Amino acid sequence: MPGIAPDTRRLFETLARLGRAVSSTLDPDQVLRTIVRGVLDLAPEVVARIWVVEGETVRLGAEAGTRVPDRSDRQVFSLGEGLAGLTALAAEPLFIADVSADPRVINRDWMREEGFVSFLGLPLLADGQRVGVLSVFTRRRREFSPEEIEIFRAFGDQAAIAIQNARLHAGVQAWAEERDGQVRWRLAPEPPRRTG
Repeated sequence: MPGIAPDTRRLFETLARLGRAVSSTLDPDQVLRTIVRGVLDLAPEVVARIWVVEGETVRLGAEAGTRVPDRSDRQVFSLGEGLAGLTALAAEPLFIADVSADPRVINRDWMREEGFVSFLGLPLLADGQRVGVLSVFTRRRREFSPEEIEIFRAFGDQAAIAIQNARLHAGVQAWAEERDGQVRWRLAPEPPRRTG
């Protein structure tokens, strides 16, 4: 594409590839794993976690880049609790330059063990509904530029739609299996009656 800088072109190509990747499956767990790996494609020096909103809670769905996966003390928070819960409740990005100094941090020991310094939380919204939170950690102090936040948001928007589609598909699949069971029960032959 003439007129577009090589870095910008590479970024657009990466976002397009990631968009295709997160939309290529309807398996909810695979979608979540693809999202966190995609964040590392955009920014290899970060750690990514994806949280899924379930009613009034957020649950850790997948992570990439951690030293010891699934090691944090808590993996479910109420909306408004912990960094992921706060991000989900506010439905606005949350940036913290130094997590060690922030009183809202709950998994403090785990964050210290991982060496985390800065945090960026992005709400994932689809059709105005909270579907999740994308958490990005760095191991050195970092300010995210407005452009970087927009890049993560663009990917997050695609991720939110993929999460919503996977949930809808899982719901339809469960409904179809339930209906299939009901039909089979109704159509099952009655056992022979004993006479005698």
